[in-house]
Amino acid sequence: MYRQLGIEERIFWSYEQVRPMHFTLTANIIGTLPVDRLQQALTQVQQRHPLLNVRIVVDQFGTPWFTKDSAKIPVRLVKRHSQQQWQQEVEQEIANPFDWNQAPLIRVVLLQSNDVSDLIITCDHIIADGMSLVFLLRDILQVVGLSDRPLSLLPEQPPYEQLVPQFKPKLQALSFEPSLATTKTKPTLPERSRPRLHTWSLSAAETISLVHRCQQAQTSVHAAICAAFLLAIAHQRTQKNDLQKSTTLKCLSPISVRRFLPAIEEDFGFYFTVIATTNTITPDLSLWELSHSIKAQLNQKITPEQIFAHLPYSETFLSRLPTTDEVVDMMETVNSYDVLISNLGRLTIPQQYGELHLATVYGPSATTHTDRDMVGVTTLGNQMFFSLIYSELEISPAQIKQLQQKVMQFLGEGVPKNKLFQKTEESTLVSK
Repeated sequence: MYRQLGIEERIFWSYEQVRPMHFTLTANIIGTLPVDRLQQALTQVQQRHPLLNVRIVVDQFGTPWFTKDSAKIPVRLVKRHSQQQWQQEVEQEIANPFDWNQAPLIRVVLLQSNDVSDLIITCDHIIADGMSLVFLLRDILQVVGLSDRPLSLLPEQPPYEQLVPQFKPKLQALSFEPSLATTKTKPTLPERSRPRLHTWSLSAAETISLVHRCQQAQTSVHAAICAAFLLAIAHQRTQKNDLQKSTTLKCLSPISVRRFLPAIEEDFGFYFTVIATTNTITPDLSLWELSHSIKAQLNQKITPEQIFAHLPYSETFLSRLPTTDEVVDMMETVNSYDVLISNLGRLTIPQQYGELHLATVYGPSATTHTDRDMVGVTTLGNQMFFSLIYSELEISPAQIKQLQQKVMQFLGEGVPKNKLFQKTEESTLVSK
């Protein structure tokens, strides 16, 4: 055995019995990326990151454990025919859940041509957050493109709640109800959740302009993006129904907790929480007014006192030995939303690795199990990339395109000179 799952990991594992929680990150790479070099790199990153070598087993008491395994990271090789081909591969990956009893809980797809490749990394959320895949992508490209720079080995880490100074977890060995430790290790996605992916990007000039306008308005780029999606969704819904005076929408922001954990730097693992903002949308509300409200709500909750405030409640919930259905009900009640914005922020990893150039990074992309949208945002260099996961049974591709256009329209708004907001302390928002 490696170690028991932590509090949040156990809740996610239980939820996964019926609602798979895996996600992808996709990179476009200029240069030759041979599959044999990629496989060698994957072997080295497995040595560096302990959680890339585990599966989950359930002991006789129903307690889930990570256990080490020697299985290699599988690579699926696909001949690359077009620039957009990777999107269909991502849809296929998201529709294919992991079997948590089989190692490893990660896989790779390489779309390969002579001088351009698309690399898709898919991982179970139990062992990783979005930044884990960013660091992993960098490690892989470093091994392939800069073979003279060996990777150091990272230590085995406990569950993150054990690293929180002000929280002392009480749960150690915990026996679950037999219904929780189901033998159905690979759930099937409901038909309504079959994912579709829609992507777009901003040019360098558009990205720089957006950042500048956010600075003028004294708000964050993340808050502005959340505001644009909420306004666009409200606009789209009022077109379907009678125009309402106001509507209340909820936005979820997965937030990294790494900066609150001194022992965690570039470790691969589950180091995020989710923060909700509740927003009343009125017909005359501007992007900048709404983004200022969102930023204020997030800043209030992203403090050492607040960021881990949910842990005692999660521990108490687990101590009652909930059934799988109870976990699902809790997760979907607490994490209900109208849109989820997973913003990895400006990636600090290099773009050049010898002869390999990292051109784009799209994601995180994950199944949401609802009729609501999940948006992944990354900024690489001076370009911003958007990936939106949706169910075509709930909303059409044409409606998604209209939503994108409305979001971009709102993000293109100028800042009224007479409506600059009082400056507040900026919070660096880096998502999961």
